[in-house]
Amino acid sequence: MKRLNTALALLGLAILITVGAAVLFFQSYSGKEANDGALAALAPVPSNQQGTPGTPVEWHPASGSRYPMCDAAFDPEAYPKPGMRVIEANTGWLFRQEELSLHYQFPDDEVYPFVSRLTERLSQTGTRLTVLISPPRLVLAREHLASLEGYDRDVVKGVLIQYLNMQRRLQENGALTPDILEEANLQGIPWDQLADPADLHWTPTGAKMTADAIARITDRDPRTKDAQPVKYVMSRVNEPLPVSGYYDILNSICGEDFPFPTIRPFAPPERIASSSALMSEQKNLSAVIAGTSFSALDHRFNFAGFLGESTGLEVVNVSLAGGGPLQALGQYISSGSLERDKPAFLIWEMSPTGLPARDDLNQLNGYLQADCGKPIKATRKFTWGESTLFDSASVVRLDAGPAALTITSDNPALKKFIVRSLNYDGSNKKYDVDFSRTPEPPASYRLQLNSLAGIRAITIEPAGMLSGTIEAELCSVPS
Repeated sequence: MKRLNTALALLGLAILITVGAAVLFFQSYSGKEANDGALAALAPVPSNQQGTPGTPVEWHPASGSRYPMCDAAFDPEAYPKPGMRVIEANTGWLFRQEELSLHYQFPDDEVYPFVSRLTERLSQTGTRLTVLISPPRLVLAREHLASLEGYDRDVVKGVLIQYLNMQRRLQENGALTPDILEEANLQGIPWDQLADPADLHWTPTGAKMTADAIARITDRDPRTKDAQPVKYVMSRVNEPLPVSGYYDILNSICGEDFPFPTIRPFAPPERIASSSALMSEQKNLSAVIAGTSFSALDHRFNFAGFLGESTGLEVVNVSLAGGGPLQALGQYISSGSLERDKPAFLIWEMSPTGLPARDDLNQLNGYLQADCGKPIKATRKFTWGESTLFDSASVVRLDAGPAALTITSDNPALKKFIVRSLNYDGSNKKYDVDFSRTPEPPASYRLQLNSLAGIRAITIEPAGMLSGTIEAELCSVPS
């Protein structure tokens, strides 16, 4: 026992040193003074939580009881993907297997140089980038994990350190990052109030804490001192809103029709025109949210409303449910709205279980590229299946380095397709483009190809049979 205690003490000291080094992470532009989220997170349990797991006050199981897990629910083969397996804690909280991963980080480190390039692009319109990633449910619901084998407090701390390291590296590359955990601590809100017990999303409380954490950032911006704040009125709808979440997955597997939990939704926030603004030369500052369902489902979480209320900014929400980390941001960057509206802040929100991978970054980097100076061009009629855009005779006309591919069409139904670069050695690189959930597709699609070396052809394959034509441009870009 003495050796065990010594080992645990050394482990705790190592974690303290690692996270203690993170004190400087949040001293820059995150809106905090002496308080640091990383240090606060080391406490076993915030004092207001007293070690007792809780259920969000806004969340109610419609049946009044926990989900009755069937035998099939414990079989990984019953799920479409292994990571989708639903696991139940002894408090009734549900988790997907992928949420309990010990490795919490971006799938590709290329995201950090992209953030740096995006920050530089936004600076041309006076726009500051905020990258918003909700803390992992594994961290928020740590007091509910006692019954799950292998997920002890030290593992949770390891995931927390990974999350904080992501925040630090984002800041190092020019992004602002809200400290949501510290905001909850400052307001005395237990962390498990921020997460839905049976869904990957946050709760309205989580959305509110996030908005308040962002307000600490925007309040530090000198431009807000000279701006006319926008005022909003919030109201809630009396009719409960069912939240399918993981209950829907379990109902499908178990053949049940168990009622979904409910929350009280919000009415669209009402913007109040300030009478003083009519006689003032002060202007409103705006913030654009380009995110996922966390941000898009305003009737459920009211994040955009909370953000406007907390910051006094004019909030424009272009988020797309199911759009992943790419679609809302890619559509906004390529639409020309950034240059036209010049928002003070752009908030890029992404789900903690849907962080951008290489294909996402290849497309996003393409949107940041300047227009091709001397491109080679191709026009093709839509055909069924895969067709060639550029053959080897075309590709060799460009330098064998990085390139940008731009695709436009006279058919707005072109929202989902695959681009492939076919190599002489028989290998190929596939780029999946999917804007099928967007109401209006980008005016053009852009991809960054890492290198044209060894490529014998570039092809395109739409998801279905379409009419019309495809216009493509390929050009070399600086490495």
